Amino acid sequence: MTAYLERLHATLARSTVQGTASELAHFGRFLARHDPQLESLAALDRQRHIEPYLNEVAAATSRRTGAAITKSTAKQRIQALGSFLDAIAEWGWPRRPPGG
Repeated sequence: MTAYLERLHATLARSTVQGTASELAHFGRFLARHDPQLESLAALDRQRHIEPYLNEVAAATSRRTGAAITKSTAKQRIQALGSFLDAIAEWGWPRRPPGG
């Protein structure tokens, strides 16, 4: 994910890249909890990783308030992950998930 974020600096404002990093960090923490044995993005599986993450986003709460996150926040998290996965597939990265 870090390499992806470094590439974004070429075309996006620093604040935009920082926001993307924040959104992708949620996915990274999810993976660390959900599948700590996962060694590579190449091993990501839609049913085992992506769908459970989408369910987690739908049920996510704010760490500050404890209230459900807003729909716009959920959308940002999902779009950041989708853009990341689409980009690494389009760029032909060797450690991308299958199907990309």
